[in-house]
Amino acid sequence: MRHEMVSYIKKNHSFINIAIDETTIYNKSYMIIYLRADVGGQVVHNTFLDMVECSLGTTATALYTTMMTTLHSHQLDEEYLKDHLIGITTDGASVMTGVDNGVVTQLKRDYPRVKAILCVAHKLELSVKDALKAVTSTNHFEIFITKLYTLYHQSHKNQRELEKAAANVQETLRKITPIFTIRWVASSFRAVKAVWHDFAALLSASGGFAHPDPRPGALPLDPGFQPYSYCMFKEKDYID
Repeated sequence: MRHEMVSYIKKNHSFINIAIDETTIYNKSYMIIYLRADVGGQVVHNTFLDMVECSLGTTATALYTTMMTTLHSHQLDEEYLKDHLIGITTDGASVMTGVDNGVVTQLKRDYPRVKAILCVAHKLELSVKDALKAVTSTNHFEIFITKLYTLYHQSHKNQRELEKAAANVQETLRKITPIFTIRWVASSFRAVKAVWHDFAALLSASGGFAHPDPRPGALPLDPGFQPYSYCMFKEKDYID
């Protein structure tokens, strides 16, 4: 499929933009490469090209070499790239956009017509991250979710008790996930939805929030805390 798409792109002499990202999986670094190409009729097609291990390392030079080697291995040769590569999209990390020797800088040296684009989604997440530094009222929400996640993620016994409580109230559990600094909006929304869905089981497993669980690691909730009202408030925030 990828080979056919690349052949089609070259046959139509389409201009291309590459989007790259470096990620870590099981302590190994990988590079993900997408192609964005004009395939005619004012249609822009996004194609997953490859995910390759960064065996040469994660320095800018190593990442650039890995990227170019991968492009060449998919028949995007030097001649075609010289004439048709017009852009590159990255997450804006210094190794990607460093002025002196970043991946983008090296690419522009070899292909002067290339324009660099910072991923809009990542820019949004960074903006949210900066905004949260000034909005301290979200701290208690994050602490609450983190405590819930820790209580049931790190203890199989607690997890079994929660599953038993869910069965008693005839509910199917949703996994409570942590809140991440990057992708805060999506991860916090997912966490709130899980707590909202699992609330009856959580209440049953804890013995009632008005009487905090004395077990080590249990939620330090005071008697006046009302999680139901709190979750309703957060749910309304997201819906609005």
